Amino acid sequence: MADDRGSSSAGVLLAFLSGAALGAVAAILLAPQTGRESREQLRGYARRAEGNLRDLAGCAGETFEEVVGEGKESVDSNKAVLREAFDWTGEGDGLELYFGATSGDVFGSADAGESWFTAAPHLPPVLSVSAG
Repeated sequence: MADDRGSSSAGVLLAFLSGAALGAVAAILLAPQTGRESREQLRGYARRAEGNLRDLAGCAGETFEEVVGEGKESVDSNKAVLREAFDWTGEGDGLELYFGATSGDVFGSADAGESWFTAAPHLPPVLSVSAG
């Protein structure tokens, strides 16, 4: 069975950077050099890692904003379709509701939404419905 967690490129990059940092620290601690040289080398690695993480965070923020923008556009366009593909007739206990879907089906309810039936299946995408 496939793993549901998936693997995003950001996660892979973060794992790579973490492994590289741990390897660098181990190499420095085991290398024959003075304490001052080791500290300077560690500072350099830390600065580079900080820059890489800032870049990664910036990319993640941009991607998030793009996805949110696309989602808002999709919701707005689907709201317009739903508004035009919905109609009703009657009132009270006699209220009948109908809506069309871009899947090509028209659904109806003769009891104010308590139960639903398929009024017309297998049509082209339904963008408008008129009841009455």
